[in-house]
Amino acid sequence: MPYDYNVNGQGGIWGSFVSEFTRELLNTINGLASQINSLNIWLNVLNSKPDDEQFPLRYEFTRLPLNYCLHKPREFRERLIFCLSHLCHQADTHTQPGYRDRLEPDHRIGIDTLRRVASPWASALNALEAISQISSSNFDQSTGQFRNRTQHRIPPSLEYGHTNLVTRNQTPSGEVSYSFGFSEPITTEAALPLLIEQWELMRSGFERYWQVVEEQNLTIQQRRAQ
Repeated sequence: MPYDYNVNGQGGIWGSFVSEFTRELLNTINGLASQINSLNIWLNVLNSKPDDEQFPLRYEFTRLPLNYCLHKPREFRERLIFCLSHLCHQADTHTQPGYRDRLEPDHRIGIDTLRRVASPWASALNALEAISQISSSNFDQSTGQFRNRTQHRIPPSLEYGHTNLVTRNQTPSGEVSYSFGFSEPITTEAALPLLIEQWELMRSGFERYWQVVEEQNLTIQQRRAQ
């Protein structure tokens, strides 16, 4: 995506936030697009090779990009929530009579924060809807909860290998059982369609974000002109 988004010289804290947030959101989208393109190129190469020649190529050239890409949708979702929360809060201080500069610390900002500070902005409803579709439970299930398991447990392997051979289960009543099996590896072939879909949702989320920016910019300018 291009980097030619601007608010026509709008200054102050709000304008400074817009400049940085917009750049970093676009960096995330474009970074994912670059790695998806790389994976797609390597998949074409892999399809031209016999299985015994694919192993070193996948190990060297697709495993790390896959790991990078599978984390990006949730990273973008949380970053979008953070950015919009700060922008709405700053815009509220300029446009809502009696609004006080009170916002959760950065590490506590979440979707509930955004819903609260975004309530005066009509375009924020579309942004919230777009956010809900990025890195949804469907994506998590389709990728074996890879991002969450990478950070907190043992994730599915990438390209080759099986994990989670033994799993401990406990019911709400306290009954314990153990299951034996494995998690299938996530391959480039399986991940690419999911990642492309997530990239499209991220792009849509950014477009909704920019609609909020434009609405706030116009409202702030009108207030300052009064």
